Amino acid sequence: MTQNNLGLAYSDLPTGDRAANVQKAIAAYEAALRVRTEKDFPADWAMTQNSLGVAYWALPSGDRAANVQKAIAAYEAALRVYTEKDFPFDWATTQNNLGVAYSDLLTGDRAANLQKAKVCLEAALRVYTESGFPEGHRDAAANLADVERQLRNLTSE
Repeated sequence: MTQNNLGLAYSDLPTGDRAANVQKAIAAYEAALRVRTEKDFPADWAMTQNSLGVAYWALPSGDRAANVQKAIAAYEAALRVYTEKDFPFDWATTQNNLGVAYSDLLTGDRAANLQKAKVCLEAALRVYTESGFPEGHRDAAANLADVERQLRNLTSE
């Protein structure tokens, strides 16, 4: 838990070198995952996987494509535990994060990446209703609108 919290602290640290802070956050999350295993602590493991995904997505240094792919892998891992039925809010949060990551993935088939993003964001909106989770709904709906705009631009080229 301390390593996970250290990762959160480094991720949000407003001072110092942003890239170095995020790299320290990633190292702390990876240390936490040595104990927070999927088998022994599934919910904690999924939470740390989601946080690791956020850190890789936000990492301002290194190979952007590789960082986004690592974020996607971490989000997809978290979704093995975070199901819509058992953890609806965490599932929707991770679906939104995954959708954003797919929309940022510039390697591979751009249209396919955007279609995957659209599926994830539409899934998040099943839980993120306007009345139940207005902030999550606003963010996921805005992300979905952006993905749909990008898809339209691809088809008009």
